[in-house]
Amino acid sequence: MARRSKRQQAPPRAAQPTPPRPRSALWWHLALLLAVTFAIYGNSLTNGFVSDDDFQVLGNKLITDYHNLPKIFTSNVWAFANSGMTNYFRPLHMVVYMAEFYLFGLDPFSWHFANLVFHALALVAAYFLVRALAGETLAFWAGLWFALHPIHVEAVIWVAVVTDLLCGLALFAGVFYYHRARTDARPYRFYALSVLAFFCGLLVKETAFVFPGLLLAYEFFYRRESPLAILRALVRYIPFAAVAAAYLALRLNALGRFAPASGMHFKLSLWEMFLSVPVLFAKYVWKLFVPLDLNYYYVYHPVRTLGWPVFTSLLLIAGLAAAMFWLRQWQPLLAFSLAWFFITLAPVLSIPNVGENVFTERYLYIPSLGFCVLGAWAWLEIRRRVPATRQAVAGALALLFVFYAVQTVRRNPDWKDDMTLFTKTAEQSPESATTLSNLGYIHYLHGHVDRAIQFYRRSLELEPRRALTHNNLGNALSNKGQFDQAIVHLRKATELKTDYFGAWLNLGLVYAAQKGWDPAIESYQKALAIKSDFAEALTAMGLALWAKGQPADSIASYRKALAAKPDYIEAHINLASALSETGAPDEAVEHLQTVLRLRPGGPHASVVHFNLGINYERKQLWKAALVEYERALLLNPAFPEARKKVEYLRSRLPAESQPQPFSPLQRRF
Repeated sequence: MARRSKRQQAPPRAAQPTPPRPRSALWWHLALLLAVTFAIYGNSLTNGFVSDDDFQVLGNKLITDYHNLPKIFTSNVWAFANSGMTNYFRPLHMVVYMAEFYLFGLDPFSWHFANLVFHALALVAAYFLVRALAGETLAFWAGLWFALHPIHVEAVIWVAVVTDLLCGLALFAGVFYYHRARTDARPYRFYALSVLAFFCGLLVKETAFVFPGLLLAYEFFYRRESPLAILRALVRYIPFAAVAAAYLALRLNALGRFAPASGMHFKLSLWEMFLSVPVLFAKYVWKLFVPLDLNYYYVYHPVRTLGWPVFTSLLLIAGLAAAMFWLRQWQPLLAFSLAWFFITLAPVLSIPNVGENVFTERYLYIPSLGFCVLGAWAWLEIRRRVPATRQAVAGALALLFVFYAVQTVRRNPDWKDDMTLFTKTAEQSPESATTLSNLGYIHYLHGHVDRAIQFYRRSLELEPRRALTHNNLGNALSNKGQFDQAIVHLRKATELKTDYFGAWLNLGLVYAAQKGWDPAIESYQKALAIKSDFAEALTAMGLALWAKGQPADSIASYRKALAAKPDYIEAHINLASALSETGAPDEAVEHLQTVLRLRPGGPHASVVHFNLGINYERKQLWKAALVEYERALLLNPAFPEARKKVEYLRSRLPAESQPQPFSPLQRRF
């Protein structure tokens, strides 16, 4: 009976009782934590957008118009790209992006600063959680550990993975409010806040589904409730179940199924999963202890045979699990910290479902809180139990924190831009076909076509069946005029990925570059058979049909392209040219003016103004034509056709009817 009574007692609020301090200590703690955070990440604010930022932010039309909010809550996270099925339903992620776009536009400094603010908020939430569970001393040192740990760099400074910061904030705050609800005389408002945090977490990242597990771990390990007592109190979790049900309804409505996209990168048998998961877990633990050689892309090799890595990893897991249950009796906070680490890391151990980059530093952002609490507690305990070593232990921790800070500050510039990041990653992971392919693409965008081809070929040596790399290599070879080789690689891309509509388009463009209009049209048709609203293919089809002397079909194809993508600049320009040539200058002018409205300072501006001049001439609006030719010449002084038109019209028009020449101060585009 004595044991039963002891188990029902609530645990102490702190691992080691500390004397009360003035409330001002709270503000000093928060000020120091925030100062350290902004200091070590300050040099990341000048970084640009990198990697998936280009796709999720710069190429995301959904976030540019608040009228898209209903679509955000009824479609997958990549709906803006029409990229097909995905398992990601993260509407709050897109809402945050939309808010940032309206606040900052596309200024990378501001977006990085916002990420840093979200990280700071998560840190504050973590501090309050640990403070409520164990007192402010442990909360400060655990918070400092969390703030300084370099494993967080990827999550903090990569805009595309702001979901990890927001999900961490939701989980930290949600458990904090749940703890307050369990210990406060008036719990209902804290229950409501905990439920709200859970719902927000679900809407920002699927990892938040671990939240109920964290609550059960809190009850069992921290509060030392018996399983029977937890079962009897299940009514407590009804609001959380209701929120989960609401989320599932939204998810099913948006995706059609819970997880419509099956794992694509690693297909492992149950035996291989049994071997690989423990080793992956151990690798995460090791990286927390030794955060050296931080890397954007770790090459992952599944474990397929028994060996010492498997045995030692299983031993590590067994030891940590045993310690977790043993600590439940003596240090429930530490038991809960270990449970936190296990539970929040579990989702990323499902190897077939986490993506191509299986081991990723950002996945440790949320689990690392448990590690930081354990580390801070161990340091404080050694100081308390062995006073003679207090200075030595303090010095050791100071050196560790200096090492953490230096690692973080040195790592931040590696994320400056795509070229810097992927060059560094290729040095660290030379066996990564993905990294080499990406680096090739970046060189291609910078105009380094020969270098791009070299990296593409190296990537294909490592992974010959990579359709994307074959496609990109084909484009680069076409750029060099090596059309036969380009066709070989583009056809290979379509063989490896039968629904690769982009490769079919590129193949058609290669044929078109050689004036092979029939095979070009055939390739475009195959692309459109896969994606009927593929505006780029419809526009290319229009060009090919025009070249074959089929103007009506060409114009119809351009119109279809604009129906699919109303803001597609190339389709507007080409349709305007076709309409102008077929005697419809009024409609041609409308499309050209639409281009200037959509992208007034774009690279096409001088050509668009020139084409407007042509159409005004056809309408015998000589003065308006001269205005457009002069604008074209102002935008591009090396535009001989525009210069000839200006000279011709000025020589023909009476001086009093000529418009005033444009000066640089009048330049509007």
